[in-house]
Amino acid sequence: MGFFIKLLKELNSAESEKFIVLALALGLISGFLPMFNVVNIIILFIVFTLRVPLGLYLSAWGVFGIVGYFMDYIFHKTGLMLLQAHILQPLWTWLYNLPLLRWSGFNNSIVLGSLVWGGILAIVLYITVSKIIPIYREKAFAFFNSISYLKWIVPKEQKRGIIRWSGLAGIGAIFALVIAFFVTFTNPTIKFILEYSLSKALHQDVYIKSVDVSFKNAHLTIHKLQTPKFTIDNILVDLSWKYLIWRKFDIEKLIISNINIQKSVLQLVKHSSNSTGTHKFDLHLNLPSPAKLLQNPLTVTQKIAKLKKDYKQLQTLISNIKSDIKNQKNNIKSIQADIQKLQHIQIKNTNDINKILSIVNSLKSKINAINTRLSQDKQNILKAKKILLADTKQIKIALKHDYRTLSQQYNLIQNHQYLQATNMLLKPQISYYVDKFHTIYDHIKPYLSHLHTQPQPQYIRKQGITIKFPDHIKYPDFLLSYGKANAILDDATFKIEAFNLTDNQSLTNKPAKLQINSTSKYYKALHIQASYLHNKLVADTSLEGFHVDKLTKDNLTIIQPIISSHITLAYDHHLKATAKIYIQAKEVRFQKYTLNNIKDFNIDVHIDKDIQISSDLDKILTKFISQQLAQQINAKKAQLKTMLDKKVAKELQGINPSEVDQILKSITTQQSSIDSLKELLKKYSKSYLSKQLLKSNLFKF
Repeated sequence: MGFFIKLLKELNSAESEKFIVLALALGLISGFLPMFNVVNIIILFIVFTLRVPLGLYLSAWGVFGIVGYFMDYIFHKTGLMLLQAHILQPLWTWLYNLPLLRWSGFNNSIVLGSLVWGGILAIVLYITVSKIIPIYREKAFAFFNSISYLKWIVPKEQKRGIIRWSGLAGIGAIFALVIAFFVTFTNPTIKFILEYSLSKALHQDVYIKSVDVSFKNAHLTIHKLQTPKFTIDNILVDLSWKYLIWRKFDIEKLIISNINIQKSVLQLVKHSSNSTGTHKFDLHLNLPSPAKLLQNPLTVTQKIAKLKKDYKQLQTLISNIKSDIKNQKNNIKSIQADIQKLQHIQIKNTNDINKILSIVNSLKSKINAINTRLSQDKQNILKAKKILLADTKQIKIALKHDYRTLSQQYNLIQNHQYLQATNMLLKPQISYYVDKFHTIYDHIKPYLSHLHTQPQPQYIRKQGITIKFPDHIKYPDFLLSYGKANAILDDATFKIEAFNLTDNQSLTNKPAKLQINSTSKYYKALHIQASYLHNKLVADTSLEGFHVDKLTKDNLTIIQPIISSHITLAYDHHLKATAKIYIQAKEVRFQKYTLNNIKDFNIDVHIDKDIQISSDLDKILTKFISQQLAQQINAKKAQLKTMLDKKVAKELQGINPSEVDQILKSITTQQSSIDSLKELLKKYSKSYLSKQLLKSNLFKF
């Protein structure tokens, strides 16, 4: 609404329509361009110098700034297309190598796109509105003149020059005041700018006690920089102005004195370690219960079913034999009674002998029949016993087979639980540091070396993509020739030196170097040396005599360890590293268990796309873990065997094999009785009876 009021006011004023249109056109360009841009400063100079309506220009800037926000993506696509156009490459290269032009940001897709669209639409707007304003004024002013009480609206013609001398004088005065202010208050101004910039960059409040700036010597000294997390006594920076007009930053010397961090070196390590999460190894296996395993089909169950079937047949046989034995007992008693009767028969003649012999033969036939029946029963019972014994044997074989089959599942679990301990415990931690290395490396790589083929940057709204063109100024965009810093922690000191850090080593052909030396109450010495040249990073790290009261990593606890290590690292398209770690310890524990016979061990780490870790600790831990797991598995196996035996015993309840022996004993007893009867009948032969007859006759005689 304010824009239209300003426009209507200017249309009904005596202002030249050319300046009105110019205000709209320049406001459109300023609105489309990013706010903090060199072109906008030039446009402001034009607006203040020429007699352009300032209020209308600022209103147009605001309105077209909102429109430009929604056209942001169109600006980006247009600017990127022009910057990548093959035919325009010589033009962009020429502009890119002109002094100060890089500060304009013309090689940014949004800056160039908004400038092109702003220029085209400004020209269209200028031509269109230049024709509309005279028509509007002619008709509107004629209407106002025709009405007596509206004539005052029609402005009186005034002759004004093109230049706004007051504006020009104002710009000169402002420029002079800015220079005077900056010269007078250089140090406070730089201090404020640094505090504001560093607070935004570090995401915390930054306080600087004072700064000393020398533009002549390109020298900056910062005294006492403080943040909630650290303080720095002094920062000294020596710059070179020589290549700054091409937007190239050359830091000849950077010295940071006494970075004081109120933390222990162990806190820094623990902070990094805790961020990885933990890997818990449970020595208590989730083994299937024996009861669950016994729900599976069992071979022994089939064998028991057959035994029961055969035993049932045996019981029927035994029942029949018992009944038969009972009958035979009665028959034997009857035969015994008949034999006793034979003793009372008097032999008077041969007819009596024949009669006795007839009875004896009849009794012998009965005895033979009984004996045959008993032998048959005995054979049947022995045959059934043999079948029962075979069934029992098959049950024992099936029981062993089922136990082996079921317990095999525990063996498979056991075999899969034998892990490489150092991989299990250390690989997640090492992976964390490898990922952290890649993250840090990706951040600092642009400051180390410029690649000839950079990946296409991602488009970000209101930032666009900045394209770099062939640089004829043979000097890096960024160069730190020498840097030095020392940091003081509660229990450690660090000395850091850096050499030749640049974004384009092909121009300097000097390796970027970083050296870190440290001492602490927790270790004798730490030394890190890294060099980088032509996209190849080589680093060497050594740690001597690191010692703490206790070192814990997940399940493993090392009491009073003394650690020495040596690490070599190389990066050429992918990370390669080797590390040798030697540890001496008073005691090593795994969970609640103390590992015996281990006081010192080595750990070797090899990184080449994948992480491989080996250690003589593996053998001890693997043996220990296997023993612990074997105990659990053996306990489960014993429980399985007990439950399987009980299950079989329960199934076999009611089966009494001793009944067979009892029956056999009864048959044997019967057969003995039969044998005794046979012996009794032997004396009743014809010759014996004839003798008895002869004796009887002689006695009578």
